[in-house]
Formats: sequence, structure tokens, C-alpha cells
Amino acid sequence: MNRWLGLALLTAACTTPQEEELVRFNSDDDALVLQVGDVGADEPEVRVPLMSTTGAAQVGEAWITPGASPVGTEHVFTVQLDRRYASRIEKVDVEVDSADRGVRTFDLTQDSAATEIWVAELTSYGVPGEERTDEFFIRVWESASTAGDPVDDTAFENIPGMMDE
Repeated sequence: MNRWLGLALLTAACTTPQEEELVRFNSDDDALVLQVGDVGADEPEVRVPLMSTTGAAQVGEAWITPGASPVGTEHVFTVQLDRRYASRIEKVDVEVDSADRGVRTFDLTQDSAATEIWVAELTSYGVPGEERTDEFFIRVWESASTAGDPVDDTAFENIPGMMDE
């Protein structure tokens, strides 16, 4: 009996918790385009609104700086979510389709203090003189266990002067 209990405890201690299932929080259509090469190299940034899964509400914004550049440029890719939704988000990533160079996914890092901000530093690789269009598909993920929960946006209802008629 003690052997079985010890084996059961050892087995439980050695198993890792399963990752929680994540579901999309934003629209599948949320994407932006980056020109790589000498074409449009003076564009400082490209921005796109992030929409809810049905497209009914804007839930944030994403941008990349610079917005167009030659091969070898370091870019900062930023997602800023509406603060009402930031606490629901578990993960933000971007799937980059570089045409003939393939598709890669990059995880963004959440800011430690401004939790509505997620950032990744990316470099556009290629050969000198190469010109292409990269598509960035932004994916915002929430836990399946909280998906569909109502957002508590009542925090502003009772601030004096804010709701006075």
C-alpha cells in the first residue's frame, strides 16, 4: 500500500500542469503590411486598429516602426490594448508571412507596468537589394475559461463631473 501511495505521489509531482487553452480575442483580419527594400523607405510607421472577433468594437491598436525599410533594419512591433481588456489577455503574437521566405510566429513581451502594451523587436532579413512585402497577422489570445465574460467598465460611472448632465 505504501509503495503505491509513494508511486502515485511521485507521478503527481513529476507531471507538469497542462497549458490552459487559449482562444482568439481579436479579429482574424487584423493585419498590417511592411515594405522591405528601398521602396517606401521613408515611411516612419504603419498602424492598424485591432478589432474584436466580430469586428463590432476596437480593442486596441498595433504598429511597426519604421514602417518600411531596407533589409537589415531593426523594427519595433507594438500592440497596445484598450485598458478595459488588458487583464484578460494571456498572450500576444504576430505571424509574419514573408512570401518566399516563409511564415514565422513571434511572441510579444508584455510590459511589466503598462500591462496593456506588448512589444517585440524584429529584424528584416534578406539579401542586399531584395524587395518584398511582409504581412503581419496580429493575434491576441485570452483564456478559454474567461472568453465571453462581460467587461467591467463601470469604474467610470461614479466619478464626479464625468457623468453629470
